[in-house]
Formats: sequence, structure tokens, C-alpha cells
Amino acid sequence: MRFLLIFFFMSGFPALIYQILWQRALFGIFGTNIEAVTLVVSSFMLGLGIGSLAGGRLSLQSKISPLFLFGIFELSIGIFGFFSLAIIDYVGQITIGLGPVSTFLVSFVTVLIPTFLMGATLPLLLMHLVRNGQQVGQSVSLLYSVNTWGSAVACFVGAFVLFGTFGMQGSIYIAVTMNILVGFGALVLVIGKKQNSLILEDEQVSPSQADLEHSEKPQTLLNPTVTIFLTGIAGFISLSYEILWTRAFFLFYGGTAYALPIVLGLFLAGIALGASISRSHIKSFRNKVSQWQYLPFALLFIIANIAGFLTIPALINLGPLSLGVSAIMLIIAAASFGALLPLISDLSIRAGRSSGKRVSYLYVANIIGSTSGTIITGLWLLDNFQLHRVAAILFTLGSAVTIIFLFYQPNKMLRTVSFVAFAIVLLPMFDVISPKLHHLVYEKLQFGATNTSSSKFANISETKSGVVAITGNKTVFGTGVYDGTVHVNLMEDRNGLYRATAITAIHPGPKKILVIGLSMGAWTQILSNIKTVEHVTAVEINRGYLELIEKYPSVQSVLTNPKIDIVIDDGRRWLRRNPDEKFDVIVANTTFFWRSGASNLLSVEFLKQVKSHLNPGGIYFYNTTSSDSVQKTGASVFPHVARFEHFLFASNEPIKFDKDRWRSALGNITVDGDKLLDFDIPAERLRAEAIISLVDRVGPLNKKDELDPAIEFRDSILNRTKKLDVITEDNMGDEWPKLFKRYYSNMLIAVT
Repeated sequence: MRFLLIFFFMSGFPALIYQILWQRALFGIFGTNIEAVTLVVSSFMLGLGIGSLAGGRLSLQSKISPLFLFGIFELSIGIFGFFSLAIIDYVGQITIGLGPVSTFLVSFVTVLIPTFLMGATLPLLLMHLVRNGQQVGQSVSLLYSVNTWGSAVACFVGAFVLFGTFGMQGSIYIAVTMNILVGFGALVLVIGKKQNSLILEDEQVSPSQADLEHSEKPQTLLNPTVTIFLTGIAGFISLSYEILWTRAFFLFYGGTAYALPIVLGLFLAGIALGASISRSHIKSFRNKVSQWQYLPFALLFIIANIAGFLTIPALINLGPLSLGVSAIMLIIAAASFGALLPLISDLSIRAGRSSGKRVSYLYVANIIGSTSGTIITGLWLLDNFQLHRVAAILFTLGSAVTIIFLFYQPNKMLRTVSFVAFAIVLLPMFDVISPKLHHLVYEKLQFGATNTSSSKFANISETKSGVVAITGNKTVFGTGVYDGTVHVNLMEDRNGLYRATAITAIHPGPKKILVIGLSMGAWTQILSNIKTVEHVTAVEINRGYLELIEKYPSVQSVLTNPKIDIVIDDGRRWLRRNPDEKFDVIVANTTFFWRSGASNLLSVEFLKQVKSHLNPGGIYFYNTTSSDSVQKTGASVFPHVARFEHFLFASNEPIKFDKDRWRSALGNITVDGDKLLDFDIPAERLRAEAIISLVDRVGPLNKKDELDPAIEFRDSILNRTKKLDVITEDNMGDEWPKLFKRYYSNMLIAVT
């Protein structure tokens, strides 16, 4: 038993590593817009569900050792894992340009084999334990908790150790090693029991179990239809809350990659804790169900619902205690949901030949509910309602389920009191309770719980792709991170908008421009009004920006300018789908290099992709957000590079600054009939000359001032950054901490 638990713990660890890294690899192919994310996650979960059904049926084969099959499946997962990134890359090469349905089918087929094998392991190991005299409920709780603990640990170890140290491929190899160890370990146990023939004629089965083998309909305390509903709705509500929590924590942590592993790790730890606790209370819970029918389940739903609903209010309202209390609430909610599957299994399934199959039905119901929660909450609720509304909707749904359970309990007085209590809570939920507890939720997540009314957002747009919020002084925040300001006035330029005009100093006459990341449209507004420009394609992943652009006159005309085409899509995916499109200038005012997913737009692979879309003499102009690694990567891919403050010009042709051409452009660009800088006004002419004088400040970067000198060319950049690594899809840049990176690199050098 001890070795089996170790094996199943180890099995949960690589499964989570694979899930995170395979999803990331698939996002690189299909894009990181929310539709693609949801499709990939759903296909992963459906593969687990199909595998669970198959595992349940395989467990019926009395002449085949479930432990033997478990070992073979683990080895097979490891073999697929070893080649997985290469397989996903190949799939990406042959599926460019597919639509959403095809995207789902390709994602599903790509991960079907390994997820099928992963999903089958629980019913197989369960059947092994049942055949050796263990109770169903206790076996499910034990296996479920141990495997989930493995996945929870993987979230934190992967995020804070593996990914930054070993990259994607190295982390995959570690996961593969664990699969191989588990697989061979299981086979060794089989051989140790002298089951080489795989015929279980000598397997010991208790008399009570033997009797159950002949029972066609073993007596249970719960109706099978009710148990399917219970596990399905628990999956739906729990995953919906997880998506809501992830949105809030993503804002709280400023869009870093840590947000998802922290929420997922806490969530899985809670699930595992609930399953562990339920194991020691199964007998007493069975007695309570015999007496009170569904009331104990109603109580579990009440606890999960209240804790889940209060997780975000705790995060924003409790000052220095907010993070700790919020994490506790999240764990309590997840633990309540995690206790349900083992308890339901014990009350609805008797130990016998069909135990594995029946548990697989419950597992599939939970997965279907979880997948539905991912799709409905991720694609619809968050696209149409703000956080406090979604929280109220989920709380109401959980309460409705609780009321249904209370309806079946025998005590009429308790039933009546419960209905009245829920009515008192639910009636003011949408208009009073939830808005009050979530008051200034976006401001507090952005600026902290001590936020004052002076930093209240003037406009907010929340969609399935994220949250865009704008303060009263027109400062923009995109999903928790500073994203510029709303203006096109170079005389009151708070965020270096003059840089958009700098392309005129490099390119003699750009006609066709691609903007990756429209944001609030200020850059696109200026670029489209350069005299030589004939067409601008602006690709933006979050349509929420368009809703806000309509409210600000200085950028409003971006939406109606006939020279501008706005496309809602992932920039990387758009480039893949349009391989024949070429541009004179491609511009990306890229987000901070440490944000989640930022390396997808900063890697060697992406820069090569951009390079293939440039016309002869074309320029890629993008924001390095002062990252030396980003600058080195650009200088390594392009033969000609010039740093302009913390932006980078990159081209296949020599880069030369023409001050006269830049001066002319500054004096001739007009936006909505107004000159960007009016040279007839002395102050504005002086402003133009100050901007142009930046070209004369050339030299290696001054570490005391990230903007001085303003210009630095390729050789100097490469010399300054020679000890740094370039950013690749595999190493993911600086998204993850590199705690042991230097030691690991030195060890590799020593070995080789």
C-alpha cells in the first residue's frame, strides 16, 4: 500500500507539469486569446474523462491485473511526454489557419492519448485496492487525495523552481523520468507478487466482496442519478469559482505568471485536503446521511459556497491579512468540494467487480461539470458581467443546489427555516451584498486594500480577455499592469508618445504598417496620420479596448479611420494565419517582459516570424521594457539593431537616423485636423528640437539611467549583454524565477 501511494503521488506531479507546459505550447500555436485557452483546457479535460471511462471498463477484466495496466499506462505517458513538444510543434506546422472548431479538434486529438492514459489510472488503481479488500469510499478518498497532493506540489515546484531553471524541455524530461520510475515501480510490484502470468487466480478476495460479485444491484444510500448530478454540479461551481479567483489574483499580482500556479496550487491542495479529511469521516458521514438524507451534502455546499464567495472580498478588504485570509477561504471552499467525490463514492458504490467502472462514471460527471464551468464562466459570464456580478451568480447557483438538497430532508421545520434564511440572503445579493463586499474591487486589486477614492477608475471594461481600467487622469491599466495613457498631445507627453514618430527618422516612406497591440489607440492614431502611410492593420486581443476608445475623443477616430483595419485576435496567431502579408513597419508597444506570456512576443522564434513579414528595408520597432535579455535577443536575430531609449529598432538593412526627415514629420502630422506639433508656436518647435536631439546621444547604456544615452547600436548591445541568455520559447524569458539557473548551467558546463 505504501508504495502504491508514493507511486500515485508521483503520478500526479508530472500530470500537472504536462498540463501547464502542453497548454503553453499549444497556446503558442493557437494563440493566447481566451477562446483558444478555453478550447485547449476543455480538450485536455475531455481526454481525461474518456480515459476514466475506459479505465473503468478495463477494471472489469478480472484476469488482467489493474496494477499491471497502471504501470504500462504510466510508461506510455512518459514515452509520449518525451516527444510531446516536438509533436505539438509538428502539429502547429501543419494546422496553420484553422478555425475554432478545427482548433478544438486538433488540440483534442493531440493530447488525447496521454490524457486518456492519465484519466484511466484512478479507476484502475481503485480496482486494485478493492480486489485486495479495501472499501470503495476510503480507497477513492485515499487515491484522490494523494494524486491531487502530487499535482498541488507540482504547481509550486514547477512555478518557482523547474520552469525558470530547466525551461520547458528540461521540465518535461523531469516529468518523464517520474513517469518511468512510477511505471517500472508498479511492474516490479506485480512481478513481486508472482503475477507474471497476469492471471489473478491466487488473488485474495474477502468473502463479503465475493458475495458482492454476484449482486446485480448492490444496496446504496444514494440514488445514482442524484450522485451524477452532485458530482457534475460540484465540478461546475468549483471550476467556475477557480476561474473567478484566477482573474482576481492575476490582477492582484500584476499579470505575473505566478498567479495561475498559486491559485491552482491552493485549489488542488484544498481538494486534496478535503479528500483526506473525508476518508476519516466516511463512517460517521454515512450514519448522518442515513438519518438526514441529503442534509450533510447541503452543509458541504453551504461551506464551499460561502468560502468561495468570500475569497475575493477577503483579498481586497483585510489589509496586511488579506492574502492569508483569502488563501484560507480558497482552501476551505476547495476542501469542501474535494470531500464530495469520495463521500459520494462511498454512499453510492459498493465494493465489487464494477466498482472501478462506477467510480469512472462519477469522475466523468465531475469532469463534464468542470469543463462546462470553464466554458460558460470563462467565455460567457466574464464576458458579460463584472466580478461582483459573476460572484453573485455563482453564489446563487450554489444556494439553489443547496435548497434542492434541503427539499429532500425529512425535518419540515428545518426545511422551512432554511428556505427563509436563503431567501433573506439571496434577495439583496445582487444589489446590496455583493456590490458592498466588492466595493472598489478593481482599484483595490490594482493599488492595494488601502486605496482611496482619489485613484478610483473613471472607466472599466471587463471582458473574457481581461480587465481594462482608466483613471481620472487617463492612465490606462490592462489586466493589472500599466498600459500607457490616453492622449496624442506631445506637449503633455507623460509616457513617451513621441517615440511613435521615430520610425520616420529610420524609414524614408512607410506605406503599410502592422501594429501588434492596439491598446487605447494613441500609437495607431499617430502612425496612421504619417503622410506616406496608406494602410494600418492593428491586431488587438482584447475587444474591451475598443469599448473604451469610443469614450475618448482624442483617439475615437481610430475606430472610423478608413486607413485602419482593427482585428480582434492574438498577434502571433494572426501572423501565422497570414504568412504572405508583408509590411514596411511592424510596431509592438510590448508589455513588460516579466508578465505571463510576454516571452511569446519576445522570443527568438517570434522575432524570426516577424522578420519574415518585413518588406525589403522594413523595420520592426518594439518595446523592450528595459530588459537587457530582450535587447540581446533582438540583436541576436536581426543583423542591424539600434536601441532607442528602451525601444528597439530591428531590420535586415543598416539603420540610419535622418534628423531632417523626422523634423519634417513632426511638423506635418495632423490628428483630427490638429497638428501634432505646430512649428509656428515657439514652445512646440522647441519641443520638436528636444525630441530630435535624442539622436545625438549615442553610446553604451548608462546603468544609472535606463534612457541615457538614447541611442545604442548592435555591437554595443551584444557586448553589454554577452553574459545573458537570449529569450526562447523553451526558456520563457524572465516569466519564472531562475533560482538555480546559474548552478544548473555551471553543472552542465562541467559535465560537457
